[in-house]
Amino acid sequence: MLVLSRRQDEKVCFPNLGIEVQVIRTGGKVIRLGVVAPPEVPVLRGELLQSAEIAKTAENTKRLVNGPAEEALKRFRHDVRDRLNVACLGLQVLQRRIDAGRWDEVESLIQHTLRAFQTINDELANCESPAASAMKQTPHVLIVEDNANEGQLLAELLGSYGCDAAVVANGRQALDHLRKNGKPDFVLMDMNMPELDGPATIRMLREQSEFDGLRVYAVSGMERYEAGVSLGPGGVDRWYTKPINARRLAQELVSAPAVATPIG
Repeated sequence: MLVLSRRQDEKVCFPNLGIEVQVIRTGGKVIRLGVVAPPEVPVLRGELLQSAEIAKTAENTKRLVNGPAEEALKRFRHDVRDRLNVACLGLQVLQRRIDAGRWDEVESLIQHTLRAFQTINDELANCESPAASAMKQTPHVLIVEDNANEGQLLAELLGSYGCDAAVVANGRQALDHLRKNGKPDFVLMDMNMPELDGPATIRMLREQSEFDGLRVYAVSGMERYEAGVSLGPGGVDRWYTKPINARRLAQELVSAPAVATPIG
């Protein structure tokens, strides 16, 4: 329960909602409140909806599923706006009760309305919206690394940050994997490998139109000038020198737009 004592000119703020409730004037049995809210939040006079209806809209929000991003976003906006409207109506009814001198009904309504605002504010601060969840992509990553232990450790670590990673041991296996499974979102390429090393594999990838747009990040103990690999469309998109900051790498992979084109 949110319990507050406010003096004249003091405010109650809900920063994630862009809403402020200010005590404008107190005197005798009259309390005048001011509400600052975004244009899309209606502030209307009317009767307060019952607590059961507030609970119902809250439950609807929890039941939102990760459908198509656009539909999830529409539903999320609709539900939040309904709940904001309920809270704003409560403020209007509060003012009417004050004007009518119905003081025995004022305190409980103040607490009820402020709790409604606080609930929405807390959820927006701490929870990802269903739309954001629906739009989130799982990056598909191909790790090309001849050290099996190193490759598996990197795959596990990236997986803990939300990536889906596969591991192959050299450039030849990487090409076979790509032709069989389609383009992932990223290829993390070691340089010094048997059979087909990193620089040669990169040249082959860039020469074949089926791999256009493939993002290749070098992850190597070598410096770029030692490998003779350029940065840009004809080479690699990023160069990470070992030891790498796996958290930083994972955050970049997760935040980048998805481009994977699986076969089938």
